[in-house]
Amino acid sequence: MKTPTDHIFQLISSMTAAEKRYFKRHYSSEKSLITSLFDVINGQSEYNEDEVKGQFGDSKLSKNLKVYKVQLTDILLKSLVSYHNKKSVQSKIRMGLEEIDILMEKQLFDIAHSKVKRIKDICIKNEAFEHIFPILAIEQYLVSFYSANQDITKKETFKELSSHLNSVSEIFQLQHTSHILSDLKNHILTNKLKKENKELYQNLLKTELKKLDQGQGSIREQYYRHHVISMIYRMVDNDLQKENEYKNKQVELLKNKPDFIEAYPKLYFASLYNYLSSCWKLSKYDKLEEGITEINTFLSKKSLLEPNHLFVYYLETSLFYVKGFEDFDETFESNVMKHIRKHKQETDYLATLIYLHFAIIHMIFERHKKVQFFLRRLSENLNKLDAAFEPLMYIIELIGHYQSGDYAIAQNLINSHLRKQKRNPIAYDNTFSEIILFFQTLIKTSDLEERSKQAYDFELIKYNNMSGSLRNLLEEYGFSKWLISVKEKVTLKTQFKIKNNDPM
Repeated sequence: MKTPTDHIFQLISSMTAAEKRYFKRHYSSEKSLITSLFDVINGQSEYNEDEVKGQFGDSKLSKNLKVYKVQLTDILLKSLVSYHNKKSVQSKIRMGLEEIDILMEKQLFDIAHSKVKRIKDICIKNEAFEHIFPILAIEQYLVSFYSANQDITKKETFKELSSHLNSVSEIFQLQHTSHILSDLKNHILTNKLKKENKELYQNLLKTELKKLDQGQGSIREQYYRHHVISMIYRMVDNDLQKENEYKNKQVELLKNKPDFIEAYPKLYFASLYNYLSSCWKLSKYDKLEEGITEINTFLSKKSLLEPNHLFVYYLETSLFYVKGFEDFDETFESNVMKHIRKHKQETDYLATLIYLHFAIIHMIFERHKKVQFFLRRLSENLNKLDAAFEPLMYIIELIGHYQSGDYAIAQNLINSHLRKQKRNPIAYDNTFSEIILFFQTLIKTSDLEERSKQAYDFELIKYNNMSGSLRNLLEEYGFSKWLISVKEKVTLKTQFKIKNNDPM
C-alpha cells in the first residue's frame, strides 16, 4: 500500500499568513468541502491522513480524499498566482503573454500590438532575453498587418532575434562555467588541479577580463562574468584579494542599476552575501559589519527573500568570534532558531553550520548542556556536510566532555573510535586517530603542568605537521585556540579574549 503524499501539507505550510487570507477571501466558501479540507490540514503540525479522514467521517470527501487534495492544490496554486500577479518582472511578462493570446483569439489586433510593444519594452529594459522570443514571433505576425514591406520587417526582426540569442547564449555559457567551477571546489580542496585544467581556466580568465575591460555585454552578462572571474581567482589562482576585488565590483555594478536590482533582487542579495563572505576570509571585519547592516536593510524591504535571512545569521554568528561575543545572547539564539523552524530549514546546510558554531560558543562559556543539544542537532544533519565534519564533531564533543570534567564519557568515545578504526581503518587521513590518542593521554592525568607539556609536544610534533581537509576544519573552528588554552593553563573564554560577562 502506497504511503499518502504530504505535498498539499507542504504547500499550505509554505504559504504566508497574507497568502492564506487572500485564498480565504477570494477562493473559498464556508459551505465548500475543499475549504474545510484546507482548514483541517492548515491546523496540523505534521501531515496525518488518517486524522484528516476522521474529521470528515463517511462523507464523500473522506472516500475520495485523493481527488479533493488534487482539487485543493489546483485552487491554491490559482490563488497564489493571482496573489503574486505582476509583482515581479517575470510575472508581468508571463501574464502579458497570456493577455496577448486572449486578445489575438478575439482578433483585437490593435490592442494586442500595443500590448506586445509594452511587454517587449519590459523584456529589453530588464534584460529578460529568454522571454523575448515568443514576443518577437507575435510581433512579426502582427506587423505583417501593418507593414507595406514585410521583407524589411522580417530582416530587422531576425537581426534583433540574433542579437538576443547571442546574449542568452553568453549568459548561459557563463552560468555553465560557474557551475563547473563550483563542482570543482571540493576537488580542489583535497587535490591539486591538473596543469592542463589550470591553464584552461587561466586562459579563460584572460578572455573574460578583456571582455569586461571592453564593457562587452548586458548587465546580466557582466554580472556572471564578474562571478566567473572571482571564482577563477579563488579556486585556480588562490588569490583571495582578487576574488574580493571582483566580488565587490559585482556588487557595485548592480548598485549603479537600481531598476535591475528591483527586477532581480535575488541576484543582488547573492552578490552582496558572496562579497561579505569574501571579506570574512580576508579579516575585513569593518567591511563585513557595514555589509551586514546593508543586507539586513535590503531584506527588510523584500519579504519574499525572508528565508534568505539564514545567510545573514550565519555571517553574524561567525563575526561573534571577532567581537568577543558581545552581541551573542539568548535573544539572538532564539531569533535564529525561530527563523529556522518558521522556514523549515532545520536540515539546511547553513543551519547545520550554525548548530556547529552555537555548540562551540556554548563550550567557550562552559554551558555544557547547550553544547550537547547543538551537537545532537549537528549529528542529525551530518549528511549535509563534507565527510571531514564527522570527525570534527567528535573532536568538539571530546573537548566539551574534557572541559566539563566528564572524563569517563570522553574515554568511552575514545574507545568507541579505536574499535571502529580497528575494524575499518582510515588509510588516507591519520589526523583524527592522532588527535584521539592525544585525548587519551591528556585525560589520564589531572596535573595541569603535565597537560600543558603534553599539549605543547602534540602541537609541535604532530599538529603543526598535519594536513588535509580535517586539519583545515580544525583550524577554522578554533582547535588551535583550545590547544593553546591547555598549554597556557587558561580557560577557553580567556583564550578568546572575552572581556564581558556571560551574555546568557
